[in-house]
Amino acid sequence: MRAFLFDFELGEANFLLQEGCEVVTQQRKLEDYMRTIYLLRRKGPVRGADIAIELEVTRPTVSISLKALEQEGYLTRNQDRSVELTPQGLAVAYEVTDRHQRLFELLVSLGVHPETAREDAGNMEHAISMESLSALVELATCRDSCKKFTG
Repeated sequence: MRAFLFDFELGEANFLLQEGCEVVTQQRKLEDYMRTIYLLRRKGPVRGADIAIELEVTRPTVSISLKALEQEGYLTRNQDRSVELTPQGLAVAYEVTDRHQRLFELLVSLGVHPETAREDAGNMEHAISMESLSALVELATCRDSCKKFTG
């Protein structure tokens, strides 16, 4: 496949953009699954049905996603049909959960309604780096008294 920068044919460009969006969407979906498993495990063993209810998707959809997570080494399935995140999966789930919580708190502190903040944080958590998030949190934390950002 040719690189996007050197191919200006509209059909090829659309294909590459669509392909990129699918990769991003798939990664986001898997991160959402890991975060959901991470949060649900506090209540006990996590099964596909629990995930389906929480994410409001069908059980077959959950099954496909769990298989992908298992193949990538993010989770294991137990004989009782429960799932557990591997250390690699726990690390990703913790990071996504942390980004979500920090973004939610940041948005609420800036006056965004909690419902809107929760939805926006859910979208932003997949796209923002920890470096950028830390900078935004620092800016919000000292926006009233920090001269660093006001010149």
